[in-house]
Amino acid sequence: ASLGLDSPPSCMVEFAWIPQGFFGTCEYVFFVIYLLDVLVRAVALRGNWLFDDHGHLEFMNLLDAIVVVVNAIELFLMTLLVDLLHDQDSLANVKLLKLLRVTRTLRIVRTF
Repeated sequence: ASLGLDSPPSCMVEFAWIPQGFFGTCEYVFFVIYLLDVLVRAVALRGNWLFDDHGHLEFMNLLDAIVVVVNAIELFLMTLLVDLLHDQDSLANVKLLKLLRVTRTLRIVRTF
């Protein structure tokens, strides 16, 4: 089974001016930014980061933390496992993990 990632689709535009590995680097940069965002909010809010003043769970902070953890698993653990196993079919599960990151973007869009 193949994910169809071996060659780009024919409708995809080539961006020759973008250096090789640019998007991979951006992925790590944005991961660090989101990780710092979650850590700074957790330290600044302390007890109110997980629960508000009325004792209700802060779902959005928890969701942000889950997204950062899933992204860390995808970037580091899954990459290591794929390198160790050399099995490209196992990358199908990575697609599901990437879908979870979309929730972070939706949260940002929802606040505006």
